[in-house]
Amino acid sequence: MSKKSTRVILSTDVELSSELLNILKSQLTKAIESLRRDGSELSVQLVDDATITTLHRQYMDEDGPTDVLSFEQDLPAEDQAGLLGDIVISVETAQRQADAKPWPLEHELLYLALHGLLHLLGYDHAEPDEAREMFGKQDALLEQLLNA
Repeated sequence: MSKKSTRVILSTDVELSSELLNILKSQLTKAIESLRRDGSELSVQLVDDATITTLHRQYMDEDGPTDVLSFEQDLPAEDQAGLLGDIVISVETAQRQADAKPWPLEHELLYLALHGLLHLLGYDHAEPDEAREMFGKQDALLEQLLNA
């Protein structure tokens, strides 16, 4: 039995190196497969603060930029065919957060993408127990990917 192909569609509205984009795409593919979601498709859009501020207001009714938003597929289950959803990340916010940690932008983008991915897979952090589980999983995935 052949393994189903995992597809990560990565697009950007901001200037980033093709090397960084390729690394992020590869790491997300590995993360999806490590979560046993082979054959899934994920869309990731890297944007500026202005774009994510508009989306944040439109979909979350909150002002200002945020780091990451995730959008589940709004299709009947039989039409989803492995579609996980869409993740939108503000590169400007990610850069500020990376500078504050400090670690490279590449790590922060991956960390935020993993956060969005876990939301798409049903994880949440509204309650303390949920937060411990989700952030624990996010940290473990990041460590696994960075040390592979």
